[in-house]
Amino acid sequence: MDAIASMSFLDFVGFVGVGLYLFAYAALQTGFMRGDGYAYGVANGLGAACVLASLFQTFILSSVILQVIWIGLSVFGLARLYYLNSRLKFSPDEQAFLDAAMPDLSKIDARKFLNVALVIDGEPGTQLTHEGEPISHLIYLLNGEAVVFSGGVEVARIQEGHYIGDVTYMLGEPATASVDVAKPSRYLAFEVTALRAFLERNAAVKRRLEQSAADNLRKKLPATTKPAPSQRTAQAAE
Repeated sequence: MDAIASMSFLDFVGFVGVGLYLFAYAALQTGFMRGDGYAYGVANGLGAACVLASLFQTFILSSVILQVIWIGLSVFGLARLYYLNSRLKFSPDEQAFLDAAMPDLSKIDARKFLNVALVIDGEPGTQLTHEGEPISHLIYLLNGEAVVFSGGVEVARIQEGHYIGDVTYMLGEPATASVDVAKPSRYLAFEVTALRAFLERNAAVKRRLEQSAADNLRKKLPATTKPAPSQRTAQAAE
């Protein structure tokens, strides 16, 4: 208690700086904070500034040099991040996907991720998956509609704002149903081999995509489990 009571204001500032250092590093290691995000650079810069301020009371040249360099690197990193983000552009279709499916993805990660995808205009009858065969692309339906067939029988319709082939992609198994474009549609197509290679190098994006697909599946299941029109007609007749 006596040590705390005798602590000067600059001592306290120095401890705050150490706390910011430790918080930033712990947050980085636990995945709470990204190394390419603004928060990490700000926490490191403020931490170094606080420690530097405390050294006005007890001057240590080597520590002063270290903190000055650390502040300089933090400022450089933040400026570089701002410059890179300011140059990144997204098409209306890409932005619609990000807003709906992955809103918390950083702009840099989002640009890299979407570079793997193609925006395709699909005509009615275009087959997106074939039952019993491996899928070639993970699809996100931007607009339009797709129809799901199992054993040649229509079982569901998929509306815009949903993934197609997500469960099959995550499990690495053949498609459980065939999916065709039902009316003129636009969709994002992620070629599976290229997507897997990208995600192996970008674990944070992989986790976010898996979460996005899982959230989307929960929303999609009530619609896709409804009886097909022919089945509803038969049930009504009964």
